[in-house]
Amino acid sequence: SHHPLFQVLLVLQNNAEAPLDLPGLTVAPEPLAHTTAKFDLSFYFHEQQELQDDPGALSGHIEFACDLFDRGTVEVLAARLVRLVEAVVSRPDVPIGQIDLLDREERSRILVEWNQTAQALPATTLPEMFERQAWLTPDDPAVEFEGQVLTYGELNARANRLAHHLISTGAGAEQIVAIAVPRSPGMVIALLAVLKSGAAYLPLDPRYPAQRLATMLDDARPVQLITHSAVEAGFPGWPGRLLVDDEAFQACLLRQPETNPASSDLRQPRSAQHPAYVIYTSGSTGRPKGVVVSHASVYNYAAWALAAYPL
Repeated sequence: SHHPLFQVLLVLQNNAEAPLDLPGLTVAPEPLAHTTAKFDLSFYFHEQQELQDDPGALSGHIEFACDLFDRGTVEVLAARLVRLVEAVVSRPDVPIGQIDLLDREERSRILVEWNQTAQALPATTLPEMFERQAWLTPDDPAVEFEGQVLTYGELNARANRLAHHLISTGAGAEQIVAIAVPRSPGMVIALLAVLKSGAAYLPLDPRYPAQRLATMLDDARPVQLITHSAVEAGFPGWPGRLLVDDEAFQACLLRQPETNPASSDLRQPRSAQHPAYVIYTSGSTGRPKGVVVSHASVYNYAAWALAAYPL
């Protein structure tokens, strides 16, 4: 469907026209029209020679594949090309990389008009948003997993108990709590509880290689590790481990209040600028790099997604 070697053709017709002088005939070139583009883009230039060996102006035209371009786009390309040539002629000493291909109107459209995406964002945090939803729809299902269903009210209550325990053991703003729990409702409860405590969570996939997990823990320095007996062997000797499926620990949680943690309960009031979680990249240098994401950033993305993909 396209030329295998190149997709853009540049042709300069600069040969002197051969005189066609036949006795008794008037001869003139007749252009042949065709409706098929051989390449994605073809630029044809014709040198106008006013005097012999004296190049004059260039005239030209552009041929384009309609499957890829429309006329308006190609006209913009032509305008940019003319702007480039004019700049090169007027300022031959300027490096080509410093020549601006855009006119003032197009630059404003690309950099300003198309980037008018600012919107007012409330200074709220993720747990506050969830707590509002739990208050509005406490009996609606929030989590479903292998036949088990937790309503918003149930999920909020369980996360509150764990959050109060985390707060009592020192977790709070600007701190990190690691979570290594298999896919389950317990994982969601743990994520929400860490956010409610004011801390940021660090998700650890138990299937990761041991060295990668060790690197992430050593780099992030979480104050606590929430894990499960099925995977705790991958985190030997880590201080402050909490086993979510341990019966004694669950009994301890039942003594914690189900109410939302108040600002007075926290080490520091929650802020939209506080870290919500830390995620590690694959590590282009061979070593994973932690990226800290704030509550405001998550809310900003969620607000955009709801506008772009209405649910």
